[in-house]
Amino acid sequence: MPKETKKEIMAYLEMYSGPIPLPDILEGYQKLYPNAAKEIINNGVEESRHRRRLEVARQKRRGWLAWTSLIVVSIVTILCICISAFLVMQRHSVAGSIFGGIGVFTLFGGVVGNIDDLTKNDDLTNSSDHHNN
Repeated sequence: MPKETKKEIMAYLEMYSGPIPLPDILEGYQKLYPNAAKEIINNGVEESRHRRRLEVARQKRRGWLAWTSLIVVSIVTILCICISAFLVMQRHSVAGSIFGGIGVFTLFGGVVGNIDDLTKNDDLTNSSDHHNN
């Protein structure tokens, strides 16, 4: 491609952000195809609605997973502490201490892990929510 043609192409190259192009670009599409501008705008609005619906569904899923995790961690912790108390009463203090420690570390690890995962706002760094890395 000749340099002059490249310069002309670069001069006409316009960048925009978002689903709806600039008015000048919409006008050009409208000249090529009747109702193109309306369809492009409607498509942009629908795309925005779709993204919001996906985000709401994702946040609901994260909330459900957080509650499920909290309940499971609580059950495991209570179970370990009950087993620990029973073993200590049966004069198995070493085994009771081990189960008590497991319960405490399960609670601590579950809470710290959930806080770290659920407070991240950047979707790109929160890879646990994505199937691809």
